[in-house]
Amino acid sequence: MRRQEGGVLFCMPEANGVFYSGGFFDRGRWVQGDDGGERTDNRLPNHIKGKGGFFAIRGNKTQNVRFAKTDGTLNMLPWDFDFSDNSNFYRVFVRITRVDALNNTTAANSAQPNQNAGKPAQPGAPPSTANSGQPPRRFSPR
Repeated sequence: MRRQEGGVLFCMPEANGVFYSGGFFDRGRWVQGDDGGERTDNRLPNHIKGKGGFFAIRGNKTQNVRFAKTDGTLNMLPWDFDFSDNSNFYRVFVRITRVDALNNTTAANSAQPNQNAGKPAQPGAPPSTANSGQPPRRFSPR
């Protein structure tokens, strides 16, 4: 892993798009610190820091759990500046979880586990309205 390439960058909806690395003369767009360092938030380049971008780090739940601050598109892309030399792929698993608002009504409801969580809708079942008007989603790449 070098500071200008390697890893998967997640751009949350509030980023309003994607961030890219830079070539040799754009070192300010590289991950900060020594070559081969982890892609933690304190090492993000300034054009990403605090703007909705982060790197997934395998097994690091503190780094990988994020809250979407707005509705929109989540973008995932390899951290690179020269995409023409890529020949492999990343395998990324993403889990998105709804976070209930912190009030008495949802707190009482959340005490009971949802028996249908993670199950696909049954054929012929009426459409679900479970997600309408719900709070933001918690995002957690694995």
